[in-house]
Amino acid sequence: MATGFSDRFTPAAWAAVQNAKKPYGVPHHTDTSVIVYNKAAFAAAGITSVPTTLDTAWTWDEFDQVAKKLRAALPAEKYPLAVNWQGNGVTRWLSWLFEADGRFLAEDLKTPAIDSAAGRAAVDFTKSFFTSKYVPQNNSVKSTTLASDTWYSQTAAMTFAGAFFVPDATKTLSFEWGATFSPRKVRSAGDFGGNALVATAGTKNPDLAAKFLDFMTQADSMRDFCAGASLLPTRRDLVASGINFKVRPELSPVFIGQASSVQPRDSGQVASPSMSKIITVLKDQLESAFVGGQSTDATIKSISAGIAAAVA
Repeated sequence: MATGFSDRFTPAAWAAVQNAKKPYGVPHHTDTSVIVYNKAAFAAAGITSVPTTLDTAWTWDEFDQVAKKLRAALPAEKYPLAVNWQGNGVTRWLSWLFEADGRFLAEDLKTPAIDSAAGRAAVDFTKSFFTSKYVPQNNSVKSTTLASDTWYSQTAAMTFAGAFFVPDATKTLSFEWGATFSPRKVRSAGDFGGNALVATAGTKNPDLAAKFLDFMTQADSMRDFCAGASLLPTRRDLVASGINFKVRPELSPVFIGQASSVQPRDSGQVASPSMSKIITVLKDQLESAFVGGQSTDATIKSISAGIAAAVA
């Protein structure tokens, strides 16, 4: 690729395609989760305003107060919240860790770093969703019921969802819904999803492969793809200028704004070559914490030990 090619991408997107400080792919598109909410449920609970900018996103304490209002207003069989951390989506739990300004891997991407005040705060806060009955018991990380299904059925007043969710929800749902930013603690953060494009060094047509990667990440190509698919761009200029989804374009700034909160140190950890093994550790230990009664201290120590074994 041409010198300076990497400059077209956001630092977080470029960090996600690094291994040992060398790029192995081209970041094509990304996605992140925001809060989507049932407008009627919010109105019934007396929640009359939601944050409209990343800087004014609810703090964890404010988010807890919103959930309390919803819990008081809803019948017992309905819930304030559903969280989209099922299955391999357990990596979305890490957003809470990042919001507390924590890490699960040190800068060398090998040493466990979750044994910290931030790690304990993230486990404590998310455990409280279950003890406070903000989420149904089947909203655990190993549940076969997806958070989106709980929200679609109007069993939850709000959930976390990525931009890819917008077209189907718009087409399917009969109730009015909106979107706002994920809560923050020390800082805002978000999960980092998406895909990269890769061409192997052994290709018989390296020039053609390079032209393809260049074309797919040109501004017009990426803008058209992301707008049509309800996904988020990885180019700096498109993030700065914004794009308009073809479906519910007014929601575009919420998703792009949330994605801007992802820092390179966050995406670099999530893109660790050991992540598939770390995911298993997170699923096992968070399941034990959320619905198995495991203490926060034991959860943190087990996650730390599991990460150490995964990266060994």
